[in-house]
Amino acid sequence: MSDDNPSDTDVNDVNVLEEKLTNKGSSFAKDILLTESDKSLSRIEIAEYVLLLEKSFSSPSPAESKLLNGVWEVVVSGFGSPGLIAYQAVKALPGQIVELSDLTVTISSVQPRVTTTANVKAGPLSLDLSVITDLEAESDIKIKESYVSGKINSIDIPISSITSYSRELLVTYLDDDLLIVRDCFGSPEVLRRKNILATRPGSEAIPSVGDDAPGA
Repeated sequence: MSDDNPSDTDVNDVNVLEEKLTNKGSSFAKDILLTESDKSLSRIEIAEYVLLLEKSFSSPSPAESKLLNGVWEVVVSGFGSPGLIAYQAVKALPGQIVELSDLTVTISSVQPRVTTTANVKAGPLSLDLSVITDLEAESDIKIKESYVSGKINSIDIPISSITSYSRELLVTYLDDDLLIVRDCFGSPEVLRRKNILATRPGSEAIPSVGDDAPGA
């Protein structure tokens, strides 16, 4: 039998997974994404869990929801070339980036709403990355993220180094624990909430295309 053909064990694993998904549906998918890391899941498993959650999601205006606000850890960031603006900032650095870890996204209710932090390992060096972006709702389900500034340790990242200053995302799932967005290529990004971020005292509504600003 060639290596291209699935083994009996692989087929059994797939059958077990399908049975679990059939029996437990979106709640099972959510539990997996809340407890497992992307390294322990295959791309097809992640895609299946994401689709199950998206099918169960019915909120009419997730892009304008206060649930966006908080501190999130990035569990899955786009297949292929990740779309996060923070990654583009890292790719602009000289030399080879060995690893980008501990990626955390903090969203508040006032602009600039988003601060993305991560640890960057370049050879023997361990560096702290921080990228600040604006976030606006362009429709009930679409948000736009725009680059404002970035630092590696205490060194500013020049805006000319960022190949794309903004990106649009569709919010396809959002609850108290998980956030799923898709970029223009349809790649999912899965974020898991670390804790709720309190709205800053005296904060006002931020600009939005819709009547109601997110986090207002």
